[in-house]
Amino acid sequence: MQRLQAIVIMVVIVVAVGCSEPAEQADPPDNDTGRATACAGLELIECARLSTVGSLVPDTPVQATGEPLVLGMVNQENTPVGSFPELSASVQAAAAFVNAELGGVGGRPVVIEVCNTNFSAEGSTACGQRFAEQQVPVVLGGIDIFGNAVDVLEANSIPYVGGIPVSGQSVTAANAFQWSGGTWGATVAFADYADTALDVESVAIVFGEFGSIADSADYGRTVLESRGDRHHHGAVPDRDHRPHLTADGGGVVRSRRPVRAGSRHRMQGGI
Repeated sequence: MQRLQAIVIMVVIVVAVGCSEPAEQADPPDNDTGRATACAGLELIECARLSTVGSLVPDTPVQATGEPLVLGMVNQENTPVGSFPELSASVQAAAAFVNAELGGVGGRPVVIEVCNTNFSAEGSTACGQRFAEQQVPVVLGGIDIFGNAVDVLEANSIPYVGGIPVSGQSVTAANAFQWSGGTWGATVAFADYADTALDVESVAIVFGEFGSIADSADYGRTVLESRGDRHHHGAVPDRDHRPHLTADGGGVVRSRRPVRAGSRHRMQGGI
């Protein structure tokens, strides 16, 4: 029951993080995106009432008390290759909101412990082992490019929930539950946009030569090939994008329809 409550509160946290987009909306919309964008000028708790978890929001703010419920989070921070501290900060802010306004989980305050992988497979494994030893009910995902933590958590029957999936395990493991398509979804969307919105003749896909990232680039390539568009599929093992961005038209998407003056469009797979 505790694990189910924790997963539900993860949904509430995601809603809280996403409840700040401005928009003008007369009536509450009937879809998740519309609900989130209907929050202009509203207090965060009012925004939460418009969300899919609105029935969980109390009529008046409820402060969480009692023994803290510790949840884990795996994220990559403080590295030159890629650092995403804003993900951890957003989740911490959302947890504070849940504790101050929604009564936490079953009246208990939620505490998020963030484990930094330091962009290493060993660090990812260590994060998974840490939370397995602590026997946390749920681990929230940030960005973990290696995914070893998911393997450890799966072996210990601990759900890995949400985040931005960039590892193969985060989208294939039985214990992983994601709310976005990660790098695969993004690259497919980039390719579809280049073809349908820009009406391209050629596209350069530039990506880091690393398992899941290269796999994501292949998804984009498949979309473009199915539409008959030419592409330059360039890996960047040395992190130098310039040779690939200057190949096949400088990495600029060539459009068959007029493009707004001064605009340039690039396709980049991976992160």
